[in-house]
Amino acid sequence: MFKKEQKKVIKSVLGNTQANEQDIKKVIDTLHDTGAVDFVRKLASEKIEIGKKFLNSVNLTSEGEEFFNAFADFMISRKI
Repeated sequence: MFKKEQKKVIKSVLGNTQANEQDIKKVIDTLHDTGAVDFVRKLASEKIEIGKKFLNSVNLTSEGEEFFNAFADFMISRKI
Protein backbone atom coordinates (compact mmCIF):
# COMPACT_ATOMS: atom_id res chain seq x y z
CA MET A 1 0.00 0.00 0.00
CA PHE A 2 1.26 3.46 -0.84
CA LYS A 3 2.11 5.87 1.93
CA LYS A 4 1.03 9.50 1.66
CA GLU A 5 4.56 10.68 0.78
CA GLN A 6 4.90 8.00 -1.89
CA LYS A 7 1.63 9.08 -3.50
CA LYS A 8 2.84 12.67 -3.44
CA VAL A 9 6.06 11.73 -5.27
CA ILE A 10 4.19 9.82 -7.95
CA LYS A 11 1.51 12.47 -8.47
CA SER A 12 4.12 15.22 -8.75
CA VAL A 13 5.88 13.45 -11.63
CA LEU A 14 3.10 11.78 -13.62
CA GLY A 15 2.08 14.05 -16.47
CA ASN A 16 4.77 16.57 -15.52
CA THR A 17 6.56 17.56 -18.71
CA GLN A 18 9.20 19.29 -16.58
CA ALA A 19 10.11 16.13 -14.65
CA ASN A 20 13.78 15.31 -14.90
CA GLU A 21 15.63 12.01 -14.83
CA GLN A 22 16.06 12.16 -11.06
CA ASP A 23 12.30 12.71 -10.56
CA ILE A 24 11.50 9.74 -12.78
CA LYS A 25 14.02 7.57 -10.92
CA LYS A 26 12.30 8.50 -7.64
CA VAL A 27 8.98 7.27 -9.03
CA ILE A 28 10.52 4.03 -10.31
CA ASP A 29 12.18 3.45 -6.92
CA THR A 30 8.88 4.15 -5.17
CA LEU A 31 7.07 1.63 -7.38
CA HIS A 32 9.72 -0.96 -6.52
CA ASP A 33 9.64 -0.12 -2.79
CA THR A 34 5.88 -0.55 -2.57
CA GLY A 35 5.87 -3.90 -4.34
CA ALA A 36 3.87 -2.51 -7.26
CA VAL A 37 6.42 -3.69 -9.83
CA ASP A 38 6.47 -7.22 -8.41
CA PHE A 39 2.68 -7.32 -8.30
CA VAL A 40 2.32 -6.20 -11.91
CA ARG A 41 5.11 -8.51 -13.09
CA LYS A 42 3.31 -11.48 -11.49
CA LEU A 43 0.01 -10.43 -13.04
CA ALA A 44 1.67 -9.99 -16.45
CA SER A 45 3.24 -13.45 -16.16
CA GLU A 46 -0.17 -14.98 -15.55
CA LYS A 47 -1.70 -13.16 -18.52
CA ILE A 48 1.23 -14.06 -20.77
CA GLU A 49 0.91 -17.74 -19.91
CA ILE A 50 -2.75 -17.57 -20.94
CA GLY A 51 -1.71 -15.87 -24.18
CA LYS A 52 0.94 -18.49 -24.90
CA LYS A 53 -1.65 -21.25 -24.53
CA PHE A 54 -3.85 -19.36 -26.99
CA LEU A 55 -0.96 -19.19 -29.48
CA ASN A 56 -0.97 -22.97 -29.62
CA SER A 57 -4.55 -22.93 -30.90
CA VAL A 58 -3.95 -20.31 -33.62
CA ASN A 59 -2.76 -21.20 -37.08
CA LEU A 60 0.71 -19.59 -37.00
CA THR A 61 3.90 -20.62 -38.67
CA SER A 62 6.51 -22.00 -36.32
CA GLU A 63 8.50 -18.79 -36.83
CA GLY A 64 5.48 -16.69 -35.91
CA GLU A 65 4.78 -18.70 -32.79
CA GLU A 66 8.45 -18.54 -31.80
CA PHE A 67 8.48 -14.76 -32.31
CA PHE A 68 5.40 -14.14 -30.17
CA ASN A 69 6.60 -16.46 -27.42
CA ALA A 70 10.00 -14.74 -27.35
CA PHE A 71 8.36 -11.32 -27.34
CA ALA A 72 6.10 -12.33 -24.45
CA ASP A 73 9.08 -13.65 -22.49
CA PHE A 74 10.95 -10.41 -23.13
CA MET A 75 8.02 -8.32 -21.85
CA ILE A 76 8.06 -10.00 -18.45
CA SER A 77 11.80 -10.35 -18.08
CA ARG A 78 12.90 -6.85 -19.05
CA LYS A 79 14.31 -4.68 -16.31
CA ILE A 80 12.25 -1.75 -15.11
